[in-house]
Amino acid sequence: MEKPKTKLVVKSRGDYPIKGFPDSLEIVQAVGIALNRIDTRILKLKNIQNVDLSNNCIKTLPECIKEVRLVELKLSGNKIAEFPETICLGELTKSLKVLDLARNELTFLPHQFPCFKSLVQLRLDCNQLQVLPRTFGKMLSLKYFSASNNKLVVLPPSFPKLSLDSLDLFSNPFSASGLIRTCKTLSLPSLKEIAGRFIKKHRLDKLYHRRGQWNAA
Repeated sequence: MEKPKTKLVVKSRGDYPIKGFPDSLEIVQAVGIALNRIDTRILKLKNIQNVDLSNNCIKTLPECIKEVRLVELKLSGNKIAEFPETICLGELTKSLKVLDLARNELTFLPHQFPCFKSLVQLRLDCNQLQVLPRTFGKMLSLKYFSASNNKLVVLPPSFPKLSLDSLDLFSNPFSASGLIRTCKTLSLPSLKEIAGRFIKKHRLDKLYHRRGQWNAA
């Protein structure tokens, strides 16, 4: 018996499902096929977790997305100019861990945006952002944040509350005094901590232990 299909990769407009999507889908990727909108049929799939619609022509986010318990949402390289505040008030804020909005046309984020408290990775590179929400530092799960190539002049007062593993703010017109003040209070891991995490992630400590036993033998 054939297993239910859990992943769908659409590589061209001709392959795009017209009659509907399998109910069993967990992952949908439709990258660079000139989509003009987010198909709400995808959002109605009961098992959907990861959606990648990067490099399309999407301009708006449907309000119904706020009640979908996605884990990853990738929308880089579209034409999104607004992130509706209503989306910050639904179930999506509790489940979403990865959000990629790089290379869009965003000029601001709603002040409710920090309600995405489960976010671990957030990409906002290459937009037109001038400020971040004042309570941005409440996103305590956030570990990887990039907002390079925007128009940021200052960071919000709450920003130092973040405990980041990776931060990229390259090519923003920051005021020198404000940036220095923020960096002094920003919590970033030391080189020793980074090395420890790398070893733990790749289980190198066990490998070294085994080699020690071999050499002893």
